[in-house]
Amino acid sequence: MQHVDVVIVGGGLAGSTLANVVAQQYPALSIAVIEAFVPSNDAPHPSFDDRSIALAADSVNYLKAHNLFNEHSDYACAIKNVQVSDRGHFGKTQISHQDYALDALGYVVEVRPWGHALHRALSAHPQITQFCPAKVTAVSMHADHNHITLDDGTELAAKLTVIADGAQSHTRSLMHLDFHTQQYTQHALIANVEVQADHQGHAYERFTHHGPLALLPMSRKRYSLVWCDEADKLNELQQLSSDEFVKALQDEFGYRAGLFTQVGERSVYPLVWGRINSLVSNRAVVIGNAAHAIHPIAGQGFNLGLRDIKELVARIAYASDDLGSYAFTCAYAQAREQDITRVMTLTDGLVRTFSNSARSIALGRSVGLASMQLCSSLRQPLAKQLMGFN
Repeated sequence: MQHVDVVIVGGGLAGSTLANVVAQQYPALSIAVIEAFVPSNDAPHPSFDDRSIALAADSVNYLKAHNLFNEHSDYACAIKNVQVSDRGHFGKTQISHQDYALDALGYVVEVRPWGHALHRALSAHPQITQFCPAKVTAVSMHADHNHITLDDGTELAAKLTVIADGAQSHTRSLMHLDFHTQQYTQHALIANVEVQADHQGHAYERFTHHGPLALLPMSRKRYSLVWCDEADKLNELQQLSSDEFVKALQDEFGYRAGLFTQVGERSVYPLVWGRINSLVSNRAVVIGNAAHAIHPIAGQGFNLGLRDIKELVARIAYASDDLGSYAFTCAYAQAREQDITRVMTLTDGLVRTFSNSARSIALGRSVGLASMQLCSSLRQPLAKQLMGFN
């Protein structure tokens, strides 16, 4: 049995980021990363797919401090401005990087190339041992360690186990942690679309009575599209030809983002609200999508998981011989509870409020958005949430 300080189950975005940061800040700790799939440009990887994610300004600062993000890479694009509007109603507001003296409100990052870069960075740290491809088949819990068995027979004894293997986490189940979910009526269609003119870093969050429609700026005059609607409608849109889809998108969104010219591969995903019953177990903590699943509205998902990482890394500094103890895990859970609850409540509330067609609620939305546009102090809470500075 191999004894290690930290075992990280899952080598996706959250797991790879955590392993790299811990290795940089605590070189004396031994780390094992267990990942079921080998990242490859030739083979699909469930964690490194063709989606794009939004990194808030605070997340970018943290990643850059650990040399894990380069804003000049060809898979990253700055978000300069965000326009929020409600289709069919007068209210709208715009948030600009200039109002906060920032180069950008955040960045849109293509998951596949960035994920591969994070995974490659693991090999630069000699204290990290990678088990890939490998899966956890059993976990037995003891007072001073967790005994983890892999599918190839490898046995590990870990002071601290970090579960970061995504929303469908098998390890979470092995540790008897329940994950409560609620299915949204909406699904999400994800695609990259090209526009005729340069988008100049403008992002759009457009609310319709079917669900939000978001456009996030990418390199080479492209947008990352997230179109939320009923599953049947999105499946029909997925089957359209490229020209037919572009026309449907133009009709739905209008011309505020310019003229759409082409669409790439389209994928449809179910949308789920999900939360674990406890962030911790015996010498274990749960982070990222394994701990919370939220609607993609406002692009909060990975940023919330990154704050899990920041808190956990900060706690390790004070752990000493206490790493993974009951006091350690409880302190982590207590520190993360408020932020997770606030973000999950915010995103769920936005979805339900802006999907409601009642006239009184629609009027309230319009008045609220218009008021934020007129008064910067009213815009500030939304802007801070988007930038990750709350």
